[in-house]
Amino acid sequence: MKKLTYLLIAGALFLMMGLPFAGNSAEADQAPLSQADASALLKKAQDAEASLTEKERSKAEMAAILTTYMTPEIAGQYIKANAVKGNNEWIVYGTDFPALAVPYFDYSQNTKIANEKDGVLVYQHFAAEDEGPVSYSGHYESVTLKKDDGAWKISSINPYSETLKQ
Repeated sequence: MKKLTYLLIAGALFLMMGLPFAGNSAEADQAPLSQADASALLKKAQDAEASLTEKERSKAEMAAILTTYMTPEIAGQYIKANAVKGNNEWIVYGTDFPALAVPYFDYSQNTKIANEKDGVLVYQHFAAEDEGPVSYSGHYESVTLKKDDGAWKISSINPYSETLKQ
């Protein structure tokens, strides 16, 4: 009987010690994303996009690569907009302006992050450019990050907006 009592007390103590950690994990799930972590995620997503130019793959392989960093919806939109039929499978050809790609943020003080209740907005203002072969008016480019299966992922990409809508 003493053994059972000790086991019950030990079990109760174990559960009570575990409860604060359970609360912290829920808080961690809602914790804001740091600028460094957001930048690292976006850079890895850009690398994933670039890897799709290296060789032909099935669309399922492309999706598997992208969904590490993007929600399935945005990965599917990216593939639909950029993948072209190669000799045997699909490939994304290199271009300076791929559709629905992660913007070319400079990841400096110009790149801003806004933690919002529905996710994280990463954005940058690009000044007007009217010299050289490419010209454009001043605009914002942004990416929204949301939790998907417990991990931060790109849920939308806005390649051009004259005003920032937060």
